[in-house]
Amino acid sequence: SCVLHATAASYGAIAASQRNSPNENSGFSFLQCKLDGSGKLYLGRAWGRYAQVVYSLCDMGDIVIPQGWHDWDDPSRRR
Repeated sequence: SCVLHATAASYGAIAASQRNSPNENSGFSFLQCKLDGSGKLYLGRAWGRYAQVVYSLCDMGDIVIPQGWHDWDDPSRRR
């Protein structure tokens, strides 16, 4: 369990995962976390083309932007 507390003035992202190859063994995994704080949040933003972020059994409340993921306006990151 963990608490992810945001201090965003307007909006922000919880995770910025950089993976440049599908063969890289990296990413973020959040299990049984509570998200709270100020501002609105994306669950993640695609820093690399193969970014991976997993949220399991987390309490997201109303702080998360419904879109969930920010792709930096790059259609190749919409998967």
